[in-house]
Amino acid sequence: MPGFFVSNAQVALSLKDVYPERCVAEAVEASGLTAMRNTLNKFMLDKTLTETEEGIVIAEGFLLNKKALFAQYGVEDMASLLWAMYRQEGETYFAAFRGSFSGALYDRAQDKWLVYTNQIADNTLFYALADGKFYAGTQVNYVIDACKAAGIPLTLDEAGVYQILTSAFMVNDATYAKEIRRLRGGTYLCVEKGVATVKEYHQFVPHREKYAGKTEAELVELVDEAFRAAAEMEFAKDEEYGLEHLSDISGGMDTRATMWVGHAMKPRHMQLITYCRADYLDEVIAKEIADYWKDELLVKPLDDVSFIYDLDQMVFMNGGLCLYSGISGGNRMLNSLNMDRFGLEHTGQMAGTIIGSYYHSMEDEVNHKPTGRFSEKLVHRLPEEIQTYYNNFADHEMYLMYGRGFQGILSTHMMRRNYTEVTTPFMDVDFMQLCFDIHPTIRMSRNLYKKWLLAKYPDTAKFRWEKTGGKFTEGKLRATLRRLVTKGPQKLMRMTGNAKYLKNAMSPMDYWYNTNGDMKRFMDTYETEGYAALPVEASEQLISDMKWLYSTGTVREKAMVLTVLAACKLYFG
Repeated sequence: MPGFFVSNAQVALSLKDVYPERCVAEAVEASGLTAMRNTLNKFMLDKTLTETEEGIVIAEGFLLNKKALFAQYGVEDMASLLWAMYRQEGETYFAAFRGSFSGALYDRAQDKWLVYTNQIADNTLFYALADGKFYAGTQVNYVIDACKAAGIPLTLDEAGVYQILTSAFMVNDATYAKEIRRLRGGTYLCVEKGVATVKEYHQFVPHREKYAGKTEAELVELVDEAFRAAAEMEFAKDEEYGLEHLSDISGGMDTRATMWVGHAMKPRHMQLITYCRADYLDEVIAKEIADYWKDELLVKPLDDVSFIYDLDQMVFMNGGLCLYSGISGGNRMLNSLNMDRFGLEHTGQMAGTIIGSYYHSMEDEVNHKPTGRFSEKLVHRLPEEIQTYYNNFADHEMYLMYGRGFQGILSTHMMRRNYTEVTTPFMDVDFMQLCFDIHPTIRMSRNLYKKWLLAKYPDTAKFRWEKTGGKFTEGKLRATLRRLVTKGPQKLMRMTGNAKYLKNAMSPMDYWYNTNGDMKRFMDTYETEGYAALPVEASEQLISDMKWLYSTGTVREKAMVLTVLAACKLYFG
């Protein structure tokens, strides 16, 4: 995603982005260091690249609590805020920020650099270290190009590759190159007099005893108060810049909740967008909700599968750190809009695992289920370091939140930020901590989620839920019967490869692959020719595993292999 690059070395570098015409390019002219940006030309008063006698400050992304911080520290611009907070709060001054942000500060007197990402790391930050020098940027190709300019050879990280071939994303801080790492949510890189250390300033730790005595009604009130506060900050950011509201919508509960609460707080007009198979429930339900609120709605059918050919562009945007096909349809949708009109892209991402839970029962915590992986076929190839990475977190739910959630699901933000900034009230730091402090048994199966919506926004239940095909107020027996009638035969026929039922999925990749000759030829040809992009150190075992997974796997598993091949072309080509 567009952003910035910094180093304590002078690097001859040009920051490359997919849409440079949408960006503002600037650089600081200073001896012995590099500080430059190619930032998306949106929310520019929330960003800065400024040099003073004290040093250099960079702010990227946006702050939802900017106005409150300006008032608290008595400042009127971002550069002044950053220096004032640094002087008063020390090197973790950014812990008080709320929103999607990253940044850097160079303290000239102490010869110290601080380079940071936000609490969930959706505003990504990559770095490489060599010979007392660091190279850090918001987009991985910035760091790749810097390593090449500095003569730092890159070597394939097969442990990272196997993460893509199982989870469809990088669980830990890996990339495809051993020399380039990614900052995890709530961490920052401190480089003082050439010594680099990754430090933690925030981690989500559940305190399950905190609300143990609360009734469900009391918990609903707490959830609603926190969610409304987070939503109001989001929509107010659009209004601060005089921009129109843009919100995702689907047949699920999550985007529905975001836009619904935005409407409920005060009269607002929204541009809604959805993308799915033509006439799928997501489209049908989105149209019904848009009509209810009299909002505009744009629908992007995916049946032409044009998004499948965007492989190289998607991998360039996300560094190959997640399955390329997962959000390609969204890329096509955003690219078709005049984004100058709109503010933030408001989503409902990860709602079901925040106000809900990854757990289905508390046995999942003991058994470390679910795994969060998309494919188990090559799980035996994962190195021990992936297992020990689990020990960084309070429990299995938090491990899944950081890995499957922040590193996986939110990797789509790297693509989205080529068009605009993206956010959701569910990802507000304070809202998340509140939910995590509520015991999972209360949150599981979206029980608290449903009770909150029914108590505070009962009309949300008038519309069907894509997951079940019925309303989420249905009783368990009726919901079970519906799943058996509507989903059971589809699941059985999908397992046997019946084309009629493969076609009826939200994004029927296997059906399209089996019936669209152009799509099949593109994928098969890319796979056949793509191995030439692998670096010479790629093991025969890895190559054999990739060829086996492609030939025997589902289309999603095939796309995992293509993601790796395209990424290796980016990193080592």
